[in-house]
Amino acid sequence: RCSRDWSSDVCSSDLVVLLGGWRPVFEVTGGLLGLATIGWWLTARERPGHALSLPTGTARFRALRRREFYVLGLTITGGGTAYTTAILFLPLYFVGERGFTLAEAGSITAILPAAGLLSNLSAGFLSDRTGRRKVFIWPCGLILPGLYLLALSPLPLWAEAVVVFALGYFAWFPFPVLMAIPYELPGIEATEVAVGQALVQAVSGAGILAGPVIASVVADATGSYGTGLLALSGMPILFALGCLVLPETGPAAQRREVAAPSLEA
Repeated sequence: RCSRDWSSDVCSSDLVVLLGGWRPVFEVTGGLLGLATIGWWLTARERPGHALSLPTGTARFRALRRREFYVLGLTITGGGTAYTTAILFLPLYFVGERGFTLAEAGSITAILPAAGLLSNLSAGFLSDRTGRRKVFIWPCGLILPGLYLLALSPLPLWAEAVVVFALGYFAWFPFPVLMAIPYELPGIEATEVAVGQALVQAVSGAGILAGPVIASVVADATGSYGTGLLALSGMPILFALGCLVLPETGPAAQRREVAAPSLEA
């Protein structure tokens, strides 16, 4: 996903110039998505004879009683809302209020998902290497609000690129770790994970959808895209608050739980 976002951000500003406007860009993008749909339909196949255990009615809805999924959804909402709003409004802010060219604004914004590509790789590796989850989530919630404020400061072009790289890196870092938690909850079943992940996406998606709307209302009222972005710059603190409630589910915590009874004996 990061590589896709990065390539689209880099190419979009060039395509606008090449094709003479945004409408042809959307038309080309729609055509490519149509071709991808046809390709998926022609190549995707269900594996015959694959064993599938159908969940019972009780198992389907057991996940709805687990508060961890609701907390995960709210935790993801914080970082996801701020990031989605930033990637939509930063180019407008750079062009309209900082005087950057469209090519400069598109290139700097493309650094966000490019940094996320590196972030995802390192987050998964470090989390699995140490066997811990929460320690790679909550620090990002404390760092990101400051980075958002810094990105909206009057920095030179090179410094803006550095700050945006750090912003993209820490914005994406918690997500691979958060996605691992549902599979590690005590007593969880595969059917519960599927329903729970859908619940997480529903809770977080509602907040992420509301973010650009709130930012646009604030920007329209104040006449500043930067102010609209600032209105949501504190949302990533939910990464830290969520970790106060979420259990530590990493292998290191599981090993401690297994070893505890033997030590007491």
